[in-house]
Amino acid sequence: MKVISRSILLLIIVRGAATAQTLPQDFKFPENNQPGETLKIPGTGLDKVKSVTLKAQGKPDVNLPPESVKISPTDITFTVPANASGYYEVALIPGSMKPVPLTVTPVPPTESAPRTERPVIVSGVAVGEDLGLLKIVAPERCCSEFRTKKLSC
Repeated sequence: MKVISRSILLLIIVRGAATAQTLPQDFKFPENNQPGETLKIPGTGLDKVKSVTLKAQGKPDVNLPPESVKISPTDITFTVPANASGYYEVALIPGSMKPVPLTVTPVPPTESAPRTERPVIVSGVAVGEDLGLLKIVAPERCCSEFRTKKLSC
């Protein structure tokens, strides 16, 4: 009877170890990830994962929507949320693995050039900023037009 009990216990332990989720020991996300990027977590037994959650200290947990997560036995890919910014830990639910650190650096907004009221003259080119147009003007005509309007070239 003891032999059968030990055999069953050994079988349960081996089966549990074979289906456990594992990641490569040195796995890390690249640095400076940006919102909208797709990231991949490689591993084994990952098809047991039901959801991916971003956890951050002082912020509410972000459960990634199912449409932004793809789960297979050997990897999980997900899209970083558009409003993500800062340091997170990526938790695989359910799972007994330690969360994976993730840093998200948002792309700074680009500033457009300030609009001016008058066209700007550069080497015979007049740029009508108020209309967003580019107008080519011969340098001699440009200077004569400006002089008649009491402007300088």
